[in-house]
Amino acid sequence: MRITTVPLNQHDLIRRGETNGFTITEAFSRPGPIPMHAHAQFSITILLDGAFEERYQPIQKPRSCRPGTVLVRPAGELHANTLGRDGGRTVSIELEPGRLDVLRPLSQLTCQRQECFLDTGLAISRELGSLDDAAPLAIEALSLELLARLIRAEQPCTRPPKWLERARDSIHEHRGGKPLLVGELAAEAGIHPVYFARAFRDAYRVTPGEYLRRVRLERARTQLVSSRMPLAEIASDCGFADQSHFARLFRRRFGAAPGEFRRIVRG
Repeated sequence: MRITTVPLNQHDLIRRGETNGFTITEAFSRPGPIPMHAHAQFSITILLDGAFEERYQPIQKPRSCRPGTVLVRPAGELHANTLGRDGGRTVSIELEPGRLDVLRPLSQLTCQRQECFLDTGLAISRELGSLDDAAPLAIEALSLELLARLIRAEQPCTRPPKWLERARDSIHEHRGGKPLLVGELAAEAGIHPVYFARAFRDAYRVTPGEYLRRVRLERARTQLVSSRMPLAEIASDCGFADQSHFARLFRRRFGAAPGEFRRIVRG
């Protein structure tokens, strides 16, 4: 068993930053098993993209994790992971002991596992990739906001109904070609389109169209980090109309063109 920082394997590291007692790490783990290990500091991890199962002691039954899942891990908690076929991209917050002492309510979060923090995780990821001098302040504020939400949560977030999860899965599986319409998603679920759109926004905080755009951009960002695919091929594989359309939306979302982003990450 190994005691490590986040991530376990340093070749999985995408980028890391430190601000006022917080260490923020974004990582991409490839498909396959990660053996039982523990982290030296209290950490909170949000799954941004992909899927994995986590098994931790003393509970041996695997826990399935999907985008938006947050995992609270006390220092030294033993856990093992099995990454799905697309791997998994995460953002983790590690707290120095002094900062943890000040935030005593966090001791109540032991073994909490919830699934509604994708918005906060993506916001932290964006700030971690920012190059301006406001990023450390923004990252600390987002981290504190996340901790406050977790401390206030007296019970896990309400899980969306099965029909809504199936609709979300359909969005994740869509690769382009025929446009994906709200009416079709609602018809497949047997729900009126107006109710479907309202329920989707209530559950995922964005419209179905914006969710689809984010899924495509996050998939493209993962490929920019983990592969050497040409930009045009990534644009086509992720469902964008063409490379210029891909570049325009990517820059708007992440503040850098795809090629520039790839150079920054690999640099």
